[in-house]
Amino acid sequence: MQRHHPKKPHLYLYTIGVLDSARGTGKGKQLLNEALNGCDESNTPAYLESSNPNNHDYYVSFGFRTLEIIHPLKNSPPLELMWREPMTP
Repeated sequence: MQRHHPKKPHLYLYTIGVLDSARGTGKGKQLLNEALNGCDESNTPAYLESSNPNNHDYYVSFGFRTLEIIHPLKNSPPLELMWREPMTP
């Protein structure tokens, strides 16, 4: 994993999640927008590792792009490494 982690300075979005009861209410989007707005204001890229292929389009909608898809361990599920450059207003 460390070998694949970007060397360029960035915000590492390690974990973002909401309770099951909050799914579909926009809370996750609010959390992610808050972090990404800070990235945009400070001109800082963001990086995340998604373990759920179903989340691909969700992260793309925030401006993330796939860097690479890896299997950290033999026979492990895929892990999508994603990057987002800061956006300017």
